[in-house]
Amino acid sequence: MYSFSDDSNEEKINSSILKIVFLGQSGVGKTSIILQFLEQEFNEQIKSTIGASFVIHKHTVDEKTISIRIWDTSGQERFRSLCPLYYRNSHACVLVFDVTDKLTFKEINYWVEQIQKEMVTMPLMVLVGNKDDLPNKQEKEYLSKGNELAEELDAQFFLCSAKTGKGIIEIFDYISREILENEEKFYDHETEETENILQTFDEEPEKEKKKKKKTCC
Repeated sequence: MYSFSDDSNEEKINSSILKIVFLGQSGVGKTSIILQFLEQEFNEQIKSTIGASFVIHKHTVDEKTISIRIWDTSGQERFRSLCPLYYRNSHACVLVFDVTDKLTFKEINYWVEQIQKEMVTMPLMVLVGNKDDLPNKQEKEYLSKGNELAEELDAQFFLCSAKTGKGIIEIFDYISREILENEEKFYDHETEETENILQTFDEEPEKEKKKKKKTCC
């Protein structure tokens, strides 16, 4: 089982590593997609991400190996103000929605606006509709809407299932190929990282921990 790292280790990482950031509303399956990609497994009991965490992985595509740092961010509203710290200077942004929940598709526009506002150089954009295995999915509707939005964003659109693994590897293969084939374009922007200001919330917020300590007998 892989484990996410906190940002204190990030200073040890070569800045040329491909940085991929997953964005989207809470519950759309960002963590599950990453888990399926890394471990080929699905966990029904997986908890929502609090804040953000990252994992390093070496991925091989077309007989070439690329090191990627995958950032998993929280879609919870209380953590949204922190998200720019994580997707700043990213090479690719993966925008995830749930094909069974129209609201999560509408929320993609929020993330696009934030990226456009914060980024000097636009990253590679990838739109992903997750949970394509569920029986109440509206595949035809989302194929049409997803393709339309992807065209507007100059992005690639994928349907996938973090549960079955359908379409997962294709997402990472596509990103890796695009970066490898267009290195000058994607590595030309500022690569300085934000190690000193990034924070990872793998544990409960300090206030909550203090409250629990006070109430313990």
